[in-house]
Amino acid sequence: MTFPTTRIENLELSRLIVGTNWFLGFSHYSAAKDRWLKGHMTLERIVEVMCVFARNGINAVMSIQGPTMKEAIRRVREETGVEMHWICTPSGESVEDLMPGIEESAEMGAKICMPHQHWTDGNMIVNQKRIIGLGKVTERIRELGMIPGLSTHRPETVVVADSAGYDVATYTQMYNAIGFLCQVETDWIARVINKTEKPVMCIKPLAGGKVISHKPAASECATPSFSPDGKRLFFVDENYGGEDRLGSGRIAYLDSKTWQLTGGKWGTFGDRRLRCPAVSPDGKQLAYSTADHFWEMHWSYLSDTITGKRPRFLGTDLGLNERRMSPHHSGRHSRRMYNECPVWAPNSRYFLFVRGPDLHEARFFQFNRQMKLVDWMDLYLADPANKRCVRLTWLKSRMGYPDWWAPKKK
Repeated sequence: MTFPTTRIENLELSRLIVGTNWFLGFSHYSAAKDRWLKGHMTLERIVEVMCVFARNGINAVMSIQGPTMKEAIRRVREETGVEMHWICTPSGESVEDLMPGIEESAEMGAKICMPHQHWTDGNMIVNQKRIIGLGKVTERIRELGMIPGLSTHRPETVVVADSAGYDVATYTQMYNAIGFLCQVETDWIARVINKTEKPVMCIKPLAGGKVISHKPAASECATPSFSPDGKRLFFVDENYGGEDRLGSGRIAYLDSKTWQLTGGKWGTFGDRRLRCPAVSPDGKQLAYSTADHFWEMHWSYLSDTITGKRPRFLGTDLGLNERRMSPHHSGRHSRRMYNECPVWAPNSRYFLFVRGPDLHEARFFQFNRQMKLVDWMDLYLADPANKRCVRLTWLKSRMGYPDWWAPKKK
């Protein structure tokens, strides 16, 4: 399969590059997730992912130099016949620290050598419009047969290097929809990228995963969910019903073959707003929550995505009284609760969800001095088949939304 390409000097590169932070244990989330990635992303898994890219026309990978990526690139070449052009990003504090990494990159077969952002941005003096030692660095890169570039998080680097006339063939630059790790406003970065004549590799385009996995506020949570076979994308169609049915909706899906929008038999509940569809890993169940007009109440439902059976109300089955709070949070607080953001276990038997007070109502009554505002959420485990629900946390503050289960089926 072909993929759009661009040229950096004599190299023809795909316009999409394989990123490796998650391969190497850099999650941009937490130290815990870093440790999990380092254990989970074995060489075999890295090669498996890279082969998918290679078979779809992607021929470039960016990483720091190291034996793991060297071996992965070799195996991808053997399995697919695709030569992955390696873009290496060696690092260090000074020029002397950087040189061994440059030489190692050449020995391992890198085609492009771009000193890491840590070195580049740390050695840039903006007021003097120079980068300490860069001339010596690019000269050495050329001597070793590689194309020199600069990895950077700062748009000023592009301006400084261009104006100083450094021997730099390409840059990296932070650029994503939410400005994650971007040094300035994204529109300013876009102008810098468009102004330079050198190719720019935009890094963190999905903000380290945060664009995809972002969970909006409860009243807006409509995160889409893929079916396990990748053939359907379930989401909330909030335009269903027209303007005369404000707040209504349905669970709809896109078919990957026809790309046609289809309204399923799930969740056409008049004026109730729907949110948080989550397909079970076996593809047989769909959990989601609803709310009456103007967020009056929040429920959790379970329906069959294959037969289209009528959704089953889970509130009673799971022993959740929608208008009663736990004694742990007793007092003159909001009596309405919501259940949000179900996340299925790998065995499709359980799902996690968060539960807390209706803040729309709570804030209204707080404004009128009729009720104390309490902003908290707790995590629950649901077992729909056995009609059981277990509370997992007892917090006095608001927690985040769960993202996923551990990969082991436990």
